[in-house]
Amino acid sequence: MASGSDGEQRRASSALFIEYLRPWKLASFCVGLGLLLIGAQYHVAPDWDYPISFIMATLTYLTAPWAVQVSVSRRRFRMAAPGAAADFAREVCGRPQARARV
Repeated sequence: MASGSDGEQRRASSALFIEYLRPWKLASFCVGLGLLLIGAQYHVAPDWDYPISFIMATLTYLTAPWAVQVSVSRRRFRMAAPGAAADFAREVCGRPQARARV
């Protein structure tokens, strides 16, 4: 037995569709897709071409709201973010004696 009525599901899906059609989201999708296409043109990588650029941009556009919602809703993420930022800063800027010599 499904929870919720058919009307509720239809309203939820139409609200999601409207959310995907916001002008600023479409503009950022176009900018990101453009950058990926430029990268596909000028980057010499055998596995990065135009179809892969479209796939990456579209999947990112479709899954970004879910990813942001999960990240914000997780209390553990909010607690770990400052620690991750400190670790990143320490790796990039700190302790030159701890780096491996090449």
